[in-house]
Amino acid sequence: MVVQLHLTVLEARGLARTQIFGTQDPYCILTLGHREERTEYHDNGGCEPFWNAPFIFNFRTPKDTAVIDIDIRNANAPFLPDNSIGFVCIKLDLQKWNDKDLRVEWLPVYRKQSHARDPNGKKQKGELKVRMEVLYDTTLANNPSVVVIKNQLKTPKSPAAQPPRSPSSQPPKSTSAQPLPSPSQRPNANLPQPSPVVRPMHYPSSPASNVSPMIPVSPSSQTTLDYRQFDGLIPYSGLWLPPQRWTIDKTNTINDLVLGSIDKEHILVQLSLDVNHVMHTLKAFSTLPKDHHMLRLKGFSAHEHSWCILYEHGVPLQHPQVWTRETMQIAGDTASAIAQLHLSQVIHTAIRYTMVYKDDAGRYRLHGFPANRAPSADTIDLPWAPPESLTSTTLTKKMDVYAFGIFLAELIVGTDAPYAQYKSDSRETFLQHVADGIYSLEQELVDKAPEPVLTLIRKCTNPNVSKRPASLTVVDLVHAVKADLFPTTHNTI
Repeated sequence: MVVQLHLTVLEARGLARTQIFGTQDPYCILTLGHREERTEYHDNGGCEPFWNAPFIFNFRTPKDTAVIDIDIRNANAPFLPDNSIGFVCIKLDLQKWNDKDLRVEWLPVYRKQSHARDPNGKKQKGELKVRMEVLYDTTLANNPSVVVIKNQLKTPKSPAAQPPRSPSSQPPKSTSAQPLPSPSQRPNANLPQPSPVVRPMHYPSSPASNVSPMIPVSPSSQTTLDYRQFDGLIPYSGLWLPPQRWTIDKTNTINDLVLGSIDKEHILVQLSLDVNHVMHTLKAFSTLPKDHHMLRLKGFSAHEHSWCILYEHGVPLQHPQVWTRETMQIAGDTASAIAQLHLSQVIHTAIRYTMVYKDDAGRYRLHGFPANRAPSADTIDLPWAPPESLTSTTLTKKMDVYAFGIFLAELIVGTDAPYAQYKSDSRETFLQHVADGIYSLEQELVDKAPEPVLTLIRKCTNPNVSKRPASLTVVDLVHAVKADLFPTTHNTI
């Protein structure tokens, strides 16, 4: 039986002050056995920092015991070593926890690690607030927000390498293949690798008006693919939609999606996908919370001998003339979507204006799994690529945060792409000038963006990746901007 501990390091209070000049920047290092995790540091967090950083630890049985050491440290200047502020020790005995137990506690902080492990009357210096929840695999399997598959899935050969089989034929025996990556590995490692193409920004008009009639999938275009051939798709058989159930109109495209319908209900269809992309998307959706801000998944199917994914209907964004409550809602919903993806260990790599849709209920949703996701940092399109992609190919969550800052600039400048005047620069020249501060969004936004929004953009697009906030912090920053620009008024009698 698999048991998970969902541990969120929330905040601290009353910590020791270890920095003589200025305000300390606390962060936490969590250690369990040979595994080490860390939070982002809270810039100028002082003695009362806030992190809201979630972690997941797996255990084999409900009888396991463990010790999680938390070292609260101060991020000093690059030429100085980080010093410790205090220590917390969590002694975990799963036999004292029931399935779905949830506890929020303030834990004592001690100046020495030995005191944290064995307090014995030692004086504490501060407290650390944590949220802990234990989930058994039986709950995880039935909970739509998290799915744990006990048997390792195998990736079969690509459809092009296998002869087509009719849905009525018996599923063939599994061929040897490499296992799908574990959740701890980079989530898009097995996605099909498109050739890097710098795509100019394009804002298509809304297809809500003048929609052409749906074109049924004719028998000659129906696929002979059978999802039962693929072990990785079998767990999601409930999401399979036979090609006969839905139709598409290829003359109506919305960015990289095609307009379609199921039983007269409009949908969006993502065509011509690799089986690995479909498996990765379905697996990622199974880890999202019920109230996620991604385009809602309708199911998966096949069309013209390739795979496809069906989403709820939505229309592309229309550029606002000024920063309004609606613009604020777009920013908030998109920030929440990015944070939810990151909690599911998914890096988007293609955050931009054309990836956000307004659904039929009026909510703004991010297309979380586009086909043009960058396989490495050096293939992220400009101007959404962060400066660190000039020297590193490793994808990080902070790169999505940077792209979100550019997305906010898109909301402001409209059809004029941010940094449009530098589009003739080479990739290396452009990124180096951004890193050196020669190119700055502030130059073109200072007279167009409200100051709180401009401040948020500065933080998200900070060339120093260590100073860039985490996605969960960005959600809080967006809420703070909304409260500043559109304060709630209360009538008094």
